[in-house]
Amino acid sequence: ESVAPCRAVHAVQLAPQPYEDARLGFALRPGLGWRLVATPRGVVAVDGVPWDYEASFQVVVRSYPTVAAYLARHANAHVREGRIVQQGPIDVRGRRAHWMRVVPLAGDMLEDHVFLETGDGRVVIVIMEAPTSLRQDFGPWFDAMLGSLEVRTVGPPPGADP
Repeated sequence: ESVAPCRAVHAVQLAPQPYEDARLGFALRPGLGWRLVATPRGVVAVDGVPWDYEASFQVVVRSYPTVAAYLARHANAHVREGRIVQQGPIDVRGRRAHWMRVVPLAGDMLEDHVFLETGDGRVVIVIMEAPTSLRQDFGPWFDAMLGSLEVRTVGPPPGADP
C-alpha cells in the first residue's frame, strides 16, 4: 500500500547517490535538491532551507527489539495532541512495517509515521510531514524516498575485537 495517494511521479527525481549512515545502519536517496540535516539519531531531508521549508522526511534509528516495544514507550510522543486517523501494515522494500497517519488538533501539518523493525535490535522510524493542502503533491516524493530506504547491518566499531 502506498503511504500517500500517488499522482504521476514524472517530476520526482531522487539524488543519484544515497545518503549513507554506517553508524546507524541505513541509506536513503533523498529528493534531488532536498537539503539534508544530520541528527544524532538519523537525518532529516527538507525541501528548502531548514528554517523555511514545506515538507520534511525524517529518519530516526532507535535501539528497541520490536516496533511494539518502541510504541509502548513512545507512541504518545508521535501523536502528541493530534489523533491517528489511519494506520496499518505496509511493505517497505520487502520488510513489513507499521504505518500511521497523524492529524494535529491545531495547525495544518499532516504526518505519516512508519515504524520498521531491523531484526537486530533496532527500529527505524520515518516521519513524513507536509501541510494538508500540499500532502498529495508531496506524496510521490515521500513514496520514492521511502522506497529507497535501505536497512543495513551495523558492524562493530573500528578496532573492536571480533
